[in-house]
Amino acid sequence: FIRSVATGPKARFLDIGPVHPGGQSITTPLYEMGWQGINIEPVKAYLDYLKKVRGSDILLQGAVSSSKQNLTIQDLGPLGYSLQTASDSNANEQAINYWSIPQLLEQNHFPSIEVLHLDGRAVFSQDTFNIDFSRIKPWLIILENFTASASFQTAIDLHYQNVLTQSHLT
Repeated sequence: FIRSVATGPKARFLDIGPVHPGGQSITTPLYEMGWQGINIEPVKAYLDYLKKVRGSDILLQGAVSSSKQNLTIQDLGPLGYSLQTASDSNANEQAINYWSIPQLLEQNHFPSIEVLHLDGRAVFSQDTFNIDFSRIKPWLIILENFTASASFQTAIDLHYQNVLTQSHLT
């Protein structure tokens, strides 16, 4: 994919949960080729690193969600973190911003995206998450650590061909 777009026009990507944009990141070579990107990362330490290496991208701390509810992030130490709805019971929770994909594109003046990377760790409520493919039509969608709901999987199957499945990546 990278070779096929390398000589084409610059385009846009949306990276939900880039974590660490190292050697296995598909959006790192796109960024290096001059593409514009929006990166949504729930973990502040990862976002701080992104600010050092992707200074011209749009970098936001938060998550994506198809539903409107207040979200928090809870640090689970060596186990990572957990996105959840806000509660008053846990002092380790920190309020976190969230957006729908159409909101992100509109607020950041992206008329389209050509590559969408969805890491399930930055998507709240995967069982209800959905995308309207009549409005958003990326060339490539990468699902990582993501279990699509039946309706989302049906929508993907109608519009896309699966070209690769590995243990945590489709």
